Amino acid sequence: MTPERFQALKATMPWTNHDIIMGRQTRISVRDRFGNEVPLLDMVDFVKHITAHLARQGEKG
Repeated sequence: MTPERFQALKATMPWTNHDIIMGRQTRISVRDRFGNEVPLLDMVDFVKHITAHLARQGEKG
């Protein structure tokens, strides 16, 4: 993830989840602070970026 993309995603935070219960199923939607749904691949890229950062911090010890 580029620093520019990271900053663009960060600017849409906080993210919140909205659960829609439909009988025995639940639809979970993650929304940004503007009410737009956050794409799943954006969430995955963000989590990968954060976990890589945390792993580097752990190596520094």
